[in-house]
Amino acid sequence: MISHKVQADQVTTPSGFKVEIAGGAGGDSTEGGWRSVSQDGLRIHEGEGATFGKDQFKNRTRATCEWGPLTLSGAVTADRTASITWFKEMVEKGKDADCYKDVTITILGPDGSDLYAINFLECFLISYTMGALNADDENEELRETIEICVGYSDNMLNA
Repeated sequence: MISHKVQADQVTTPSGFKVEIAGGAGGDSTEGGWRSVSQDGLRIHEGEGATFGKDQFKNRTRATCEWGPLTLSGAVTADRTASITWFKEMVEKGKDADCYKDVTITILGPDGSDLYAINFLECFLISYTMGALNADDENEELRETIEICVGYSDNMLNA
């Protein structure tokens, strides 16, 4: 994890991000060219309670955490291959090692330096979408979008 370079009361201005998909073809792969990233946050669900005996003592279980999906979208590039490789491995092989990957989103500062990184662990693809092929419009780029189910994050709340 990258430590904070500013104090808590200072403002940081992110000017970009980079994506790293660990466990992809050929080891770690830094994916360039993504135009947008979003993550729906974290929902914490209160644990269910149970009563014991005549005193009706209520015992609570641990709360569960539900991580929202991570979505990446951008133009199709020849350099960005880890996501399509991940998709193909899931479909063709289907083993746990092929399905679950760790994804790191690193927020970049105005000078291109790393501000902080958020690790999303034990992730798997929910969907892979490629836009329509359109030869009529030269100025329209072919876009792909992947949606990733997040297992958990070990540092999102620290970022």
